[in-house]
Amino acid sequence: MPTMVLIMIFFGIMFSIQNNINQYWITSALPEAPEFAYGLFVSASNWGISIGTAIGGLLISDFGVLALNILCG
Repeated sequence: MPTMVLIMIFFGIMFSIQNNINQYWITSALPEAPEFAYGLFVSASNWGISIGTAIGGLLISDFGVLALNILCG
C-alpha cells in the first residue's frame, strides 16, 4: 500500500507540472490574446475531466467495481 501512495504522489506532481507546461505553450502560441488562450486551456481541461469521468462511470456501471481489479491489474 505505501508503494501505491508514492505512485499517486508522483503522478500528481507530474500532472501538475504538465498543466503548467501546457498553459505556457498555449499562451505563447497566442501572445496577443492570453485571456482567450487561457479560456481554451480551461475549457479543454474541463472537457477532458468530464469525458474521463463519464467513461469511468460507464465502465463501473457496466462491469462493476470488482472489474477494476481485472482492468487495472
